[in-house]
Parts: sequence; structure tokens; C-alpha cells
Amino acid sequence: MKTVLVVEDEPDFAKIVKRILEPEGFAVHWSESAELGWQALQSQGCDLAILDWNLPGMSGIDLCRRIREDTRFKGLAVALLTVRNTSEEQIQGLKDSGADLYLTKPIKPDEFLARIQSLVGLFER
Repeated sequence: MKTVLVVEDEPDFAKIVKRILEPEGFAVHWSESAELGWQALQSQGCDLAILDWNLPGMSGIDLCRRIREDTRFKGLAVALLTVRNTSEEQIQGLKDSGADLYLTKPIKPDEFLARIQSLVGLFER
């Protein structure tokens, strides 16, 4: 079973992600801030981190950079999930922070699941 850490400050949205992923065999854990997500990642680990960009305190972009700088998480798949959807923001999220996948809200459940499964599959090869 693959473990997913969702770092999202909106509990209702985190529940939506959980409802999409759990029936497909993912164990989903939730943190409501980047700092709590960082702590959970260090103590529990995961196979995939889904980070909201806009978080209280440290942003999801900054958390992604922190993850990429830490060699313990070299093989961790990271997705950014955000309402931000300009080309410049997508480039910042993918290139500058090191995210592997950039998803925008609102999500389409089937598309979201397909993209997450594809990303996890890439890291299994």
C-alpha cells in the first residue's frame, strides 16, 4: 500500500483527496501546515507528498524545496496542488521548487487519480 501525505490547510479539500485516493489502495495522511507536514514526513515518511502552494507560515513551494534539499527524501514523489495556474507559476512550481507534478484546483477526480497513479508508477520503475 502506498502512503500519501497531503499537506493542505483546507480540511474539506483534504477530505476530497482522501475520498479519491483511499478506495484505490492509498493510505492517506493529512497535515494542515507545511511545518506539520515536514514533521510528519520526517517521522512517518511517505511514498508521495501532495502539497498545497498556499499554506499558513511556510508555503508548499518552500516545503518542496526543503524536501528536495534533504537527501533522505531523494526518491520521494512530490505534487503541487494549487489554484495558481499561470505559466509562470507552473514553471516556478516544477522547475524552481523541484515538484514532479503540478495540479490545479478545482480537481476532476478521475483526472486527478490518473495523474497521481501515473506519478507513483514512474517512481516504482
